[in-house]
Amino acid sequence: MTGYGRSSIAFKHGRFVIEVQSLNRKHLESFVALPKELARFEIEIKKWIAEQIQRGQISLRVTSIIETKEIKDLLPDVDLLKEFQTGWYKIAKALNFSKEDISLSFLTSQLQSFMAGKQLDEEKTVRKILQEGVSKALSELIEMKRKEGSILKKDLSKRMSTLKKIIKQIEVKSPLAAEKYRQRLEKRLEEFLEDKDTDERILREIAIFSEKIDITEEITRFKSHLEQFSSLLSEKEEVKGRKMDFLIQELVRETNTIASKSSDVSISKAVIEIKAELEKIREQVQNIE
Repeated sequence: MTGYGRSSIAFKHGRFVIEVQSLNRKHLESFVALPKELARFEIEIKKWIAEQIQRGQISLRVTSIIETKEIKDLLPDVDLLKEFQTGWYKIAKALNFSKEDISLSFLTSQLQSFMAGKQLDEEKTVRKILQEGVSKALSELIEMKRKEGSILKKDLSKRMSTLKKIIKQIEVKSPLAAEKYRQRLEKRLEEFLEDKDTDERILREIAIFSEKIDITEEITRFKSHLEQFSSLLSEKEEVKGRKMDFLIQELVRETNTIASKSSDVSISKAVIEIKAELEKIREQVQNIE
């Protein structure tokens, strides 16, 4: 189902704004857009999404907003750089190198190596904050999907009721249609056949054929699938979309068999109505996890 979620969560130098939206898809597809400094978390974020979402195209974007007053914290420590400079000057002198070789870029690279342990601790903190923000955005998205699901449930329940009425109509008409077809064949044969023995043999074949065109079993299975589908609608199970997919396929299969066995015009019209409803239900079920 479609949905949208957003969260804003503070970190040391500002805040992360996380936006996530979903579109209807049969399987889970995740797309994550991150600032360059957070790119290393992409795989983890996709795992976090998969833990809460089973279906749909999920697009998640993280925006990193730096607070102006915190920018100074992102700059290298000047006093520490001076200490590095003094130390490396001594090393350069001892090795007969020029002081000019000790550039600002060289000092900052050494400072980054020195701060590696501290950066590792900060990465753990950022991961924790980021996971919390993603979780909040996904929770908002899921809540919106639940509200849409409530509306969808009512629509599917209504369509289930419609299908039950139509299959009931077919069930009533089915014996009459088979008998009518058998009588029509008998009448035609009686017009052309005079040999009574032959007539009886062919009539037996007609009786066998009449049993072959009986759709009682298909109607029974169709009704059973409807009951199972209705049960899924009332259950609290979180993941049911794929089960509903399967049941719709089975309903379509039984409908096609009924259509192929019956030549009655009224049943054929009812089958068309069923197929139209099933197609609408199939489209809706694609939205359900």
